[in-house]
Amino acid sequence: MNNHFPQNLSILRRKAGYTQETLAEALGVSRQAVGKWESGQALPEAATLLTMADLLGCSLDLLMREPLTEEGEVDALAVGREREEADQAVYDAYHAMVGDFSKKIAAGVFLVLFGVAMAALTAALGLPEWTAVAALFVFLIAGVYLFITAGMAEDDFKEEYPEVPPLYDPEEKREFQRRFRLGVALPIMGILADAALCGILGTMPGAETREMYIGALFLAVLTLCVTPLVYLGCLSARYELEEMSERERKRKRDFSGPIMILATAGFLLWGLMWDGWHVSWICFLIGAAGVILCKVVQDGRDSR
Repeated sequence: MNNHFPQNLSILRRKAGYTQETLAEALGVSRQAVGKWESGQALPEAATLLTMADLLGCSLDLLMREPLTEEGEVDALAVGREREEADQAVYDAYHAMVGDFSKKIAAGVFLVLFGVAMAALTAALGLPEWTAVAALFVFLIAGVYLFITAGMAEDDFKEEYPEVPPLYDPEEKREFQRRFRLGVALPIMGILADAALCGILGTMPGAETREMYIGALFLAVLTLCVTPLVYLGCLSARYELEEMSERERKRKRDFSGPIMILATAGFLLWGLMWDGWHVSWICFLIGAAGVILCKVVQDGRDSR
């Protein structure tokens, strides 16, 4: 908030009929002190401010915070400009927060899937079992750390700024939507091609001896395809802002995160406990279908 005190003091003093000398005498201070207040070189003590507001016949808030015209009225244009600047600052902070959140979540997903791929590769190479477990959990811990810190930062921001004005540039949004469609289509095609390739390799002679290598290859390609999908999905929140009440904001829940966490847990359990790495990737397809279904149902409910 801008400091309007020096200008407001000068305006309200003259409007109340005080000179710097007579106001200083009424407050029990020197004229030089009043001059420093009006030039912005110093601020009076809290008790002096309260006495000053009484002498000038105004509220403390009007004296300190509201921009005034020379007639002593609140400057509506200045107030509007300040609110616009404050809204823009909030949106800029939101824009930066969403970008950081998207990078951390995408990096976390990359680390988790890459850890699974590395575990499968170490198993295929015939290394000791503990190396596969160590590789898996090192990357898993790093990924979970990113998930937790990103979620906490987002919660802190939403608590500080429960309402974010949608001040994005419409042309910027259209450009993002064009890139979003391409950025979603290519990874999905990559996942399908990855599944088809590994399926073909699995039917070739001697595939049983190369099963773990095929699984590692599938997971590596899946990691490269899923990461941009997650990043773009999180980044799209920049352009989905709506002016809604706090009640509506709480009612609108995002289930994509929990669903994909469950999909990852199912993938790991299926592979580790029942040695189903060659088919457990289906969990991610089921998770993606669940995210889409939840969004369709929620959008339909919100439109009613």
